[in-house]
This record gives sequence, structure tokens and C-alpha cells, in this order.
Amino acid sequence: MKVVAIYTRKSKSTDKGESIETQIKLCEEYIKKSYLEEEVKTVFYDEGEGKSGGDNQRNKFQKLMIDAKKKRFNVLMCYRLDRVARSVADFSDLIEELTLHNINFVSVKEQFDTTTPMGRAMMYIASVFAQLEREIGAERVKDNLTELAKSGRWLGGTTPTGYKSEGFDILSIKEINENNEVERKKKKAYKLQKVEEEWKTLEILFRKMEELESLTAVESYLLNHDIRTKNGKRFTRFTLTTIYRNIVYAKNDIDMYHYLKERDLEIYAQKEDFDGKRGMIAYNKTLQQRHKAAIRNDMHDWIISVGKHEGVLEGKRWINIQEILDRNQGKRYRRPRKNKALLSGILKCECHGYMRPKLQSGRTDQYGEDRFFYMCEIKELSRMHKCDIKNIDGNKLDRELLNQMKMWFAPNSKIVKELKTIPNNKQEETEENLELDRLNKLYKKNERDLTKLIDRIKYIDIDLMDDINKEIKKIKEENKNIKEQIKILNNNQQKYDLDIPEGKIAELVLEVINNFFDVFTDLDIMQQRNLLKMFISSAVWNGETVEMDLLNTEEKDFVYII
Repeated sequence: MKVVAIYTRKSKSTDKGESIETQIKLCEEYIKKSYLEEEVKTVFYDEGEGKSGGDNQRNKFQKLMIDAKKKRFNVLMCYRLDRVARSVADFSDLIEELTLHNINFVSVKEQFDTTTPMGRAMMYIASVFAQLEREIGAERVKDNLTELAKSGRWLGGTTPTGYKSEGFDILSIKEINENNEVERKKKKAYKLQKVEEEWKTLEILFRKMEELESLTAVESYLLNHDIRTKNGKRFTRFTLTTIYRNIVYAKNDIDMYHYLKERDLEIYAQKEDFDGKRGMIAYNKTLQQRHKAAIRNDMHDWIISVGKHEGVLEGKRWINIQEILDRNQGKRYRRPRKNKALLSGILKCECHGYMRPKLQSGRTDQYGEDRFFYMCEIKELSRMHKCDIKNIDGNKLDRELLNQMKMWFAPNSKIVKELKTIPNNKQEETEENLELDRLNKLYKKNERDLTKLIDRIKYIDIDLMDDINKEIKKIKEENKNIKEQIKILNNNQQKYDLDIPEGKIAELVLEVINNFFDVFTDLDIMQQRNLLKMFISSAVWNGETVEMDLLNTEEKDFVYII
């Protein structure tokens, strides 16, 4: 039996356009003509009136897509294409999703039917236009960035080490809108402003890289001299590379001009602008994708200009560091060989560094296992200046750990007995708790809807902008009221906590313990480590013993090294 889902929607509550009843009637007539020899069941997804086709967060539309993934129907049918989408890109995405789940699409008025050869051809044409639309959008963004590059201003985001963002002017900026029309907009302009304390750190970083010509050596130096990032964290080779590769630190002198020209990079500044008085700036350094991590663009896709800020390094020095990094590419960091160390990522040294497994090449223990030992990463990196704790025989420790765990989790052990005594009583859920929970969820949902609605504006028909603005105002007003209600409830109730009852957690842990050793040896090393993390809250090596805290119990359990 064929199941046909009929989707209906009416944009506004007016007399214009087909009513919901008319849309359903025309779809049913199409079904009678097209599926003469098949038994057909129809399911309806009626969005009602006042919903925009550009808003993919429509309730019935979302239910429709969920049911499509569950393959609850074979055909999606609507009266007109614009009932399901108002842009080619949205429509193409919908068709791709339906095709993935082997669902055909039919639009009655346009005679668009993917069960026919002509319908499938139309689908491919729609995909081509969707790709074109995306490329035009990308070009529009690049054109706007090109225009912004001429101003040399800072466009926002996390400021690089050594700088803060500071407003300095109101600019009249030319931008290309969605209709490919050039329009002028007044915007507050920002520039990077020097942060004296952070510049002292930058001077050390660049000077040491020139001296040592090694990321690892610089990392070791910074650790031994307790020099940290602006956020108080330890410098790693990855954070150092990000700083060294950032063109923002280079001065706009003639050496930089020739460096960029020789590599055929686009410069949105004249040769006479390279006077060494300011720093360089680059736009379009990453490809921003919705719901995906940003991807770093090739340097030839950058839009490079002269900034408004003060540069740190003369062009010659910055270029020299790039050459050092390029030479070291062949010696770049490589992930260590796979090992079977159970406590990797769990065991720490008393100095707070992780104890990392180190394989002893070509050596095996009495059981035929590859020999390895645990070494403190701080000890290794600082060349024993920050930590000189002795290494641990890894094979022996891992075996001792498993032996200890068999004792800890035996049926009559103290831990198991304590877990069994924890009551499994549900915490009373007061009306206030439930209402506060409902309001918090509704507030978060509205925030997500608002973000998605704003994100979709560029794809929405201009005629619907008034409706969209009304919807945005409505959501904002609703969240304002919700926030007030939450504030009142929080004042009446100092503590709000609907955690899973302790007894239920204890029950689940006991179930895992009972099957622990039956399945443990069959798991791969990553699964074994993840399972151990469930039981071991902390594990610290003090040079003589490994002190472990199991399941957040108050007492400490010790694993002695034999």
C-alpha cells in the first residue's frame, strides 16, 4: 500500500490564495488520477494559516520531516511548490532529504512529480540552481569583505593575543545586498588596540622562535619560565603555531609587500601604503559553514590589506619565522603509536600533568606484551626542570589495577554493599519545579527558533519581511515575559534540582559492575578506557603510590607499585 503525505499551508489569513480545503481537494483529485491501480492511504500535515514558507521551524513541517526519516510515507504531496519552501536552496535541501529516504515528491500545480523521468530531470535542474544560488551568495560575501578591506578595520570575533578591540570612527560602507544592489550603510568602525602586558609575552615568543627554531623547544622554554597565555593556560605547539602564522603581527613594510606579491596574493592596498607604520590584516581566512566547524581557507583566498593597528614584527622577521615553520613541516608533531595503556588520559602526576604512556621499542614483558612506562608530560617537556618524578612500569600497574578492581567489585566488597544501601526514592517534583522546568525549556526553544529565524532571513521572499519581523518581535516579547516568570519562581525557590535519584544511579552502576569483567576483555582499548573513567574519578601518582578515588567515594583507594 502506498502512503501519501499531503502537506498544506496558507501564508496569511486573507481571502487571497487557495484555502486549506481547496489544497486538500486538489491533492486528492491528483491521487485518484495518478494511482488508479494502487491502494493509497493519505495522511495530512496541515500547518494552518499565517505560516511562512521560509520558516523551516513550522511545527507540522518538522513533524513531517521526522516522519520522513522514519519512512512513514512513500510520497510527499503539496498543491504548490511554495507551500514547502520559498527558495531554491531550501527546496533542493528538501529533495535531497526525501531522496535519501526513498520518498517521492509531487507538486500538483507545477506537475512536478519525481516518480516520472521529467520530474527527476526537474529535480536535477533545481539542484543546479541551488548550487548557483549558494555560489552567488559566497561571491556577495567576498565582495562585501573586499569593500571592508579598504577600511582596514577589525570586524569582530576573538581578538589575537596582544590586542583588544576599540571603536574609533563611524564609517559609510558600501555593501552589496541580496538583490545585487550597491547600498551605503553607516557602521561603527573598530580597530585593534595594543595591550602592553600581552606585547611583552609576544616579544618573548617571537624572539625565542628565532633563537631556537623549534616549536617544541619554545614550548619547553615557556613551561620552564611559567609563561602562560592571556587566559592563564599553558602554551602548546598548536596555540604557538596559530600566533606565528597570524599575519596581523607583521608590519606593513616593503618586505611584506614583496613577500605577498611574490606569492601572487591579492593585496587591497597600494605599494605606497606599505610604510611600516601599521600592521597587516586579512579577511576571509576561514570558510564559515552553518552548523559546521569553520575550515581554514587557502592563503590565496584571503583578502589582505593594511590594518589600523600597530604591527609587532618587521616584515623580515615575520617572514623568517614563516620559513622556519615551513622547514620544520617534515618534523611536525606526530601522534604516538597506538598503545594498550589502560590509564592513558586518566592517570595524572602530582604536578597535575598527565602521565603519558611511552613504548619501549622492540621490548616485551614476560606475558609477551609490548613494554611501556608512564611518564609525566610536564617532566618530559620541561626536561625535568618542572617535575622529576620517577616513571611507572605501565605493564605492572595495569595488571595490578585489574586485580584491585576484581577485589573492589566483588559481591561482598565494601563499595558494592554501599551502593546497595542507597535508597531509590524519587525526589518529589513540586508544581513549582515542574513549571520552572517547563519555562526554561520554552525559553531555550524560543531562543533557538529566534536564531534560526534570523539566519533564514536572507532566503525569505522580501514580501514576507513584515510577517517575519512580527514573528521575531512576538518571540522576543514572549521570552521577556518568560524571564520574568522564571525570576519570580527562582525567588520563591532557592534550590531547583531534578537530578536522577541517587538510588537509580547506584542501580545502573551495579548493573555495569556485575557484567564488568565478562565484557571488559572483549572491548577495544578506547572502550576499556571509557569504561574505567566511569569508575575512576581521579588517579594521581606521587612517586610511590597511585592514589585513586573510585565512584566519588569519600575514602581513597591505593594501588601500590610492586
